[in-house]
Amino acid sequence: MMYVKSKWLAMVCSLCLVLPLAACSTGNSNNNLTASEPSSVASTNSSANLSDIKLGISFGQNVHPFFKAMQKGAEDAAKKTGVNLVVQSADSSVEKQSTQIENLVQSGVKAILLNPYDSSAVAPAVQAALNKKVGIFTMDISVKGADATSYVASDNVKIGTMLGEYIEKQLNGQGKIALIGDPSVTSLKDREDGLISYLNQHTKIQASKYSGLPISPCSS
Repeated sequence: MMYVKSKWLAMVCSLCLVLPLAACSTGNSNNNLTASEPSSVASTNSSANLSDIKLGISFGQNVHPFFKAMQKGAEDAAKKTGVNLVVQSADSSVEKQSTQIENLVQSGVKAILLNPYDSSAVAPAVQAALNKKVGIFTMDISVKGADATSYVASDNVKIGTMLGEYIEKQLNGQGKIALIGDPSVTSLKDREDGLISYLNQHTKIQASKYSGLPISPCSS
């Protein structure tokens, strides 16, 4: 992980810790955020003005209540700490989100909180931002093809397992279901893995999978 100024890193940490509280279920949240910095650097920058720090957020889409809750949590944390937060939504467009990442970098943000619309398609824009020493903190959905600064998410495999338990009760452990998924989004793939694993191990329910349909990451 790149070394960053302690003040704005602390701000990003606080935002990232707020976001999983809006998770789609009561499953445990994963927070892979780690950072290290020499105490002398932290001391040197202790007088930094937080209002001079600019952070960006790019949602794949923010019309779903899940993402609206994430946005509110981030905005509340930014207001509390006094940093400048720019919130944007890609409106379910990979091209728009890639452009947003590029524009945020050019605008001088120190870090971007990113909720990818497509885990692989945004990788080039993410890597370009990382190359310019802009931190990328992915939210709920990871990036494939670029090593983001950190990934903060709910336990999506556990969410899939909980769904399997619910379906088992509703169908008395047997029957057939149709599973609509989207392999381009890591959170959905993880939920699918958790669901299928539970059904195969604990039930006689058969799931027929249909992939690639345009569904939003929290409505699967």
